[in-house]
Amino acid sequence: MRAPSRLLPNPQVPEASQTLQAPQASKPSEAAARAESYLSGADLARVVGITAAALDGLVRVGVVEATMPGGDEFFAATAIRLKRILRLHHDLELDLFGAAVVVDVLERLERVEAELIRLRGGRETREG
Repeated sequence: MRAPSRLLPNPQVPEASQTLQAPQASKPSEAAARAESYLSGADLARVVGITAAALDGLVRVGVVEATMPGGDEFFAATAIRLKRILRLHHDLELDLFGAAVVVDVLERLERVEAELIRLRGGRETREG
């Protein structure tokens, strides 16, 4: 049985959380503005280190989505998501859809953890 081939060569995908962390907002309105930041397709491709053609292919197969169907504008958060997907694809040799599912689960877990911290009044507790 052959090892799966890499769909996107990307040997130097940096850790997404290290390279694309948004600065902490000082006011809620700043956080809302950052959450609604956009990137063009060309900018997104450049930021994550792939070609525009590769990005078009990922959009076509549904790995990432533009803000509007057929559009060429993406939420800035898509860059972090796509970097995570590509890193999983490269490092663990997951297919792109499998990597996207893993990222979906990780994002859901992060939201649940943030909600738990909020409900506890900002106190983090460690189990173990």
